[in-house]
Amino acid sequence: MKKIYLLVLILAMVITLLPLVSCKAEQSLTLLSPTGGEEWVLGKTYDITWKAQRVDKVHIYLWFPDGATGLLAKDVPATSGKYSVKLEENQRFPNIPRSLAAGLYKILITTGEMELGVRDNSGDFTIVGKQAIEVFGPVTVEVLEAPAVGAPKGATYVWTYRTINGSNGPVEMIYDIIYPTERGMWSGAVVLDPDGKEPEKEFYYTLGQKALLKAGGEHILYLSLAFPEGFDPNELQLTFGIYYGPQG
Repeated sequence: MKKIYLLVLILAMVITLLPLVSCKAEQSLTLLSPTGGEEWVLGKTYDITWKAQRVDKVHIYLWFPDGATGLLAKDVPATSGKYSVKLEENQRFPNIPRSLAAGLYKILITTGEMELGVRDNSGDFTIVGKQAIEVFGPVTVEVLEAPAVGAPKGATYVWTYRTINGSNGPVEMIYDIIYPTERGMWSGAVVLDPDGKEPEKEFYYTLGQKALLKAGGEHILYLSLAFPEGFDPNELQLTFGIYYGPQG
């Protein structure tokens, strides 16, 4: 009889503990990127990543500064852990009468409708517009990445430009910094991808040197520059020179 009572007692303890075990396995959802502080350029593709447990599908929203949320994706499999998104200027959203413009935003990810389920969000990050500047007729320059206006001074910053030759013949490009005028005012790396394929076949480039740009071709120019404290990165001036003479 003692053995029977002992077995009943053990079973009772297991049944009592089962609810406690199940409570520990609740849904969880954590947004990994963006985290806040990033800069996204309109027209480029970025990854939204997360970690989820006991979640089937997630919904992804762009959170406007005034609290409105524009749906980016619905019913994304949670196990994928990633969703790639490309935002465009004046982009519309299926759930709210809003269009997208440059500014501060957050990413919100949820397991259900806005008022239900588990949710997590990023801090503020910046969305900036890409600029297209036509120079010397057939050559167009796109600013793909640049420091945000009001960026703190005295740090390292990155600029990325795409140069497109729309003519039927090759030209030679000359890229140079005209302000600040003193080379000692900045230090860092200048890299040129001569085929515009980000970043295959890239090589370091000496400012002021000629670089062949094929007919219909692209260059991508990367600048990663550090300035002394007190210099405003928004004051950097880069010149794009075009040489139409014989190559060489």
